[in-house]
Amino acid sequence: MWPWPPYPSSPARDYNWEALQAVLAQGILHARRGRDPWSLSDHAIRRAFLWLDHELRFPVTDPQAGDEAYWLPYLANRIYGLHLSEPPTTKPGRQIGYADWTLMDPSWP
Repeated sequence: MWPWPPYPSSPARDYNWEALQAVLAQGILHARRGRDPWSLSDHAIRRAFLWLDHELRFPVTDPQAGDEAYWLPYLANRIYGLHLSEPPTTKPGRQIGYADWTLMDPSWP
């Protein structure tokens, strides 16, 4: 039998947020090259954020998530119009540093 939510107390579950760092960074790079990564596979990136936050009940602000992915909700909210919890401060992630570079152009996304 599979438990739900999956691995509710495993310290390894922060890898979900860590993996999304690379996914979101790659999406931004593709978007800047004129592609539309945000709607691919029926909005797969959006669904990943919503799954973590709503289905798994594991928001980025959960202490088990660590704080390396704190920058993700700011961009996901702006790209998809979501309402994920935004931590009061951010810091560089493990896979990519600060997200300020994505917001330098006010017309983006």
